[in-house]
Amino acid sequence: MVDSNRNLYLFVTASGSNVDRIGHALRLADRSARPIAKLLAARRGETDEDPAVALTWAYGLIGALQFVTHWWLRDDVVGPDELVEHMTELLWSGVGGGRAR
Repeated sequence: MVDSNRNLYLFVTASGSNVDRIGHALRLADRSARPIAKLLAARRGETDEDPAVALTWAYGLIGALQFVTHWWLRDDVVGPDELVEHMTELLWSGVGGGRAR
């Protein structure tokens, strides 16, 4: 999606010059991280009272994807399909516990 809409991605993630950038980034992350955390918590068997690991992992995933995307937009050293493969391998082996196939 970012490859097709680079300027839109940069516009949405950049925020305005007078906006609290960290707060803006966290509000964007909240939209994705909380649903991801619920899925991770269910997989780990965590209860609603103890979602710390799932939330940590979810926000970590969002941050990793955001910085990889920014790096890729700046340097464009690999194609989008290869980038997706690299990130899938990293995330799958970390979250899934094995190699992606």
